Amino acid sequence: MKALKKYLIIFLFTTIAGHLIAQSDTNYVWSYQLDGEAWHKWDSINHVWMKEVYFPCLKVNNLKMSCAGCVYIYIDAGLTIDSCGKLIDIKIFKENICTEKASDKLKKCFFDYYKKMVFPLSLRNRKIKAKFGTGLTC
Repeated sequence: MKALKKYLIIFLFTTIAGHLIAQSDTNYVWSYQLDGEAWHKWDSINHVWMKEVYFPCLKVNNLKMSCAGCVYIYIDAGLTIDSCGKLIDIKIFKENICTEKASDKLKKCFFDYYKKMVFPLSLRNRKIKAKFGTGLTC
């Protein structure tokens, strides 16, 4: 009977913990699910980021993608943007930097751009989840 209580407590704990973890992800909307002006603004911001931040960050961190070695360099993260258009939180969901986790230096390089900007009205008061980076199709 004692063992049954122990397993029941473990089951309840893991079920509740799993639900809370899953629930934290549902507060975010994927960037590709944005619509109208919000999508266009995000797409424009992301285009500039890829060109002016992403590739220079790879170079500074001595990272290079290739089919023979490093196929992916990205971070899936959620950005929380307040009513004034300031980034107030970054939550990392997944990292794949050549199959490893991102260094603090790379994370700083990736996200400083967003920390310094004022987001447009259509992106304010939102929690946006996005893939910061890309991969190769080999």
